[in-house]
Amino acid sequence: MALLIQSFNLFLLIFTVNSLDRTPLNLKLNKDRLSNNGEQLTITQVLTQSPDAYTYINDHLTSNIPNKVNLSKQILSIVTDWSPQQLKLDESSPFYFSNKVSNNLLFYLNGVETNTTLSILPFVSDMPQSYLKQIPLFDLFNCNELIDNNYFSTIELIVGPGEAELPLEYIANHGQLFCSLYGRPQFIMINQTTQNIEEKYNKQTLLSLKTDELSKIDYEQTTLDPGSCIFVPIDWILGVHFNNSILFAITFKEVLRDAFDHCTPTNKTLTLSDINWLMSDTLNLTDLQLLVHFYRYLTADTPSYNSSKFLTYAREDKNFAGPILNWTPEIERLIGDNFFHHLDVNNDGYFDINDYYSLKTRALVNETIKKLNNTLEKLKLSIVDQYKDLRKSIAQLADELKNTASPEQVKAKAKQNIQQIMSLLPSAVRDNLPKGQLEQLNSLFNQLKSTETVNGHKVDVKEKKRKRNTKTEF
Repeated sequence: MALLIQSFNLFLLIFTVNSLDRTPLNLKLNKDRLSNNGEQLTITQVLTQSPDAYTYINDHLTSNIPNKVNLSKQILSIVTDWSPQQLKLDESSPFYFSNKVSNNLLFYLNGVETNTTLSILPFVSDMPQSYLKQIPLFDLFNCNELIDNNYFSTIELIVGPGEAELPLEYIANHGQLFCSLYGRPQFIMINQTTQNIEEKYNKQTLLSLKTDELSKIDYEQTTLDPGSCIFVPIDWILGVHFNNSILFAITFKEVLRDAFDHCTPTNKTLTLSDINWLMSDTLNLTDLQLLVHFYRYLTADTPSYNSSKFLTYAREDKNFAGPILNWTPEIERLIGDNFFHHLDVNNDGYFDINDYYSLKTRALVNETIKKLNNTLEKLKLSIVDQYKDLRKSIAQLADELKNTASPEQVKAKAKQNIQQIMSLLPSAVRDNLPKGQLEQLNSLFNQLKSTETVNGHKVDVKEKKRKRNTKTEF
């Protein structure tokens, strides 16, 4: 179900921007200094065609030179649009958080959509499983030996709205492959191993270098188009200016040159979700199913609910309210007041997408889930009481019909009662009735339909009809 993701109102935008850390953008300062004084080199390894796995692993993945490759045909083969509007439709988006910045993924996707700088630092989290399943295993990695030996460490989703950046920092121990899903992030790289200095460069040491020292630095700079990737080797300095983009980063364990004397292609169609990542997405959507269910209420036709409107819609939601037999005041209060109040996270009197933007921490999500589950338990108890009353009524009616020779008018009323009970039973309730009782009711109902009482005697309707037809033939 398509969701209508509303744009932030002007007040929220002003408040967000004004609350930012006003520290000058570190990468921009360093980039300007390098541009004016350093020596910019050209990326020498630009792969116009995606090489096979054996070639890439031995000649590129283990090289000390960055390489750039266009993988757009593979990245876009399952999902053709990785825009923030598309990603916000993913039901798990509101429940991913970063250890670098506050607010959830949904909030930052909206920041990219509106090109708003929410923080100098980007949003970084585990790549959602739902995203991984939409990207096939790259031809670059289609090698059983690479996969079986688990050379993959982590895969992270990075969302950089507005002017967000990763300042120049040292990449140690692991090489990384960055791929752009949306936007055109800019990368600045310095080969630490070729620079003749004792201290390793970082965002602070680069700012402190004098002009003559900067002139000795060789650096590389490139921009990624959507669907293109760049590999940054071990021991390089890396900075990223995101330019309002979305990308992911694969971090490898150390892969040694000529580690494999051959590569056996997989004989299966795999996606990135089939890789055994050392650290991967651990989000359990089962624990969030109630919140996710109500997330689906927010549609293009109905983007917002007040309490009354929410109760009306919930009554029509067969997946949620289907088992309810009788809408008592207690049940209406539990759904129209309690459930609605828990979902109205920002307490503005409405349940809408802004309430999901307001789920800013995992603790707040857990607290909301706990409140919803407590209310759900109360609702279940009320429904169970209705089940008990219903079963008791059916059992009593079945006994009366079985043991009483009722006059014709009593039987007619009994038939009407059974029909009414059976027609009012929701399928969820009917499926939970004891099979024996349900079959007994159906049998008694069929008997009532097939017999009549004439002058105090039971007459089989089918037999009477057969005799009437027989007389007609003569």
